[in-house]
Amino acid sequence: MAVAAVVVGGGAVVRARAGGGRRSMSAATRAKLSAAAKARWAKRRGGGGGGGGGGGAAKASKPAKKKGGLTAAGRRKLSMMMKARWAARRRAQGRK
Repeated sequence: MAVAAVVVGGGAVVRARAGGGRRSMSAATRAKLSAAAKARWAKRRGGGGGGGGGGGAAKASKPAKKKGGLTAAGRRKLSMMMKARWAARRRAQGRK
């Protein structure tokens, strides 16, 4: 790729690439990036880190246990506590 030096206005030199200025990547670099991306996706899908586009068989394990959440009894208890708090606030405002 040819690089041309152009003198602009007050004598500043600006270097411009011929052919639009887009940077190109070597075929080897593109291949490395492609292989790394495929390995990342294979790992994410659970197929190991092998080359080709087939991916591996999905792991036959039970799904992760859901953490947190609220039981019906816990929800009821929270509801009763909030209602009591609101009632106390209403009583306190009534006295003022």
